[in-house]
Amino acid sequence: MVWVRIKLKIKLSKRFWGVCVFICLLLLGLLFLAERHEVKAQQQIELSFKHDQNQLVGTLLLPAGQGPFPVVVLVHGDGPQTRGVDRYTQIINAYLAAGIACFTWDKPGTGDSTGDWLQQSIQQRAQETHAAMQMLAQRADVQAQNIGLLGFSQGGWVLPKVAAMNPAPVFLITVGAALDWRAQGEFFTRQRLRRAGLNALEIDKVIQWQRAAPQPSISLSFAEYSQQFQQYLATFPAPNGANTVPLSAERYHFIALNIDANSSQQLTALQIPLLAIWGQDDLNVDAKDNAQAFSSLLNVKNNSKHQVVVVPQADHTMLDSARFNMQLPSEWTWWMTVRYFIAAEDAFAPAFLPLIVDWAKQHFV
Repeated sequence: MVWVRIKLKIKLSKRFWGVCVFICLLLLGLLFLAERHEVKAQQQIELSFKHDQNQLVGTLLLPAGQGPFPVVVLVHGDGPQTRGVDRYTQIINAYLAAGIACFTWDKPGTGDSTGDWLQQSIQQRAQETHAAMQMLAQRADVQAQNIGLLGFSQGGWVLPKVAAMNPAPVFLITVGAALDWRAQGEFFTRQRLRRAGLNALEIDKVIQWQRAAPQPSISLSFAEYSQQFQQYLATFPAPNGANTVPLSAERYHFIALNIDANSSQQLTALQIPLLAIWGQDDLNVDAKDNAQAFSSLLNVKNNSKHQVVVVPQADHTMLDSARFNMQLPSEWTWWMTVRYFIAAEDAFAPAFLPLIVDWAKQHFV
């Protein structure tokens, strides 16, 4: 009996230490993965600047070494986005590793910034971005002549407007930009309906119904829009798949300000280098059509300072579309979040991070 007890104790002891070793290895693995999501900045400096009575607050992230440094300013897409250092970590780290600083700020009314981003036109967003550039140019740790812009999605309408201001950024990079606001909205709707299982005929019916519905306009108040929309619903029943929920007053005003956004004129006149990037599998923006339109307007065949790139197996945010392709962040599953945590920088399409870093290095003066 004594030997049986001793053997049992030995077995339990081995199992206990085995579990301890497994837990230690698991914790070490999690720490290693978490470290890949940490910003590798030598310094993170909180800065603020003013525009349109708003106090905007953001973070300047400096690389290792002795400044002053060239800077890439990150310009957000749609929505109530804060400076998003955690969201842009892999992009920021790619620039920091190349000796390039980054600056990003909370949109009006988000984070520590005052104001309301829903009250902004694209032109006002461009003026705000230029104000951020001017603030940075006054700093001793920044190379005033080397400030470039990286704009995501809706930021693609903002950047060409900033390029016409003085002093202009040294270059532009757009990711998932659309040329025309209305066309982009219809493409998004078509993809949403296709993913919901509607056929081409059903989708066309929804688009036609949507086109004929009352549209946001600065000449039409929200109350008038709401009344007209309800009358339209009563007269023309919505086809299967159509969105019958009216806009909120705040969103209505924002869309009314920007629904006619189109970058054609600015792109034709663009004098500074632009790298325009799309993911081939973008569900939000028509990558093929917009790339062709940008190429034509920028005359890329005869103008070597501009470049248009469609990245294979990439989504709207340039993540690997085989693992992460969704239209909205709210569609992410817990498993996709785990995948992203494990993959870190490898979650992006392989060509993306080297492309945006090399472009910046080549075009800083």
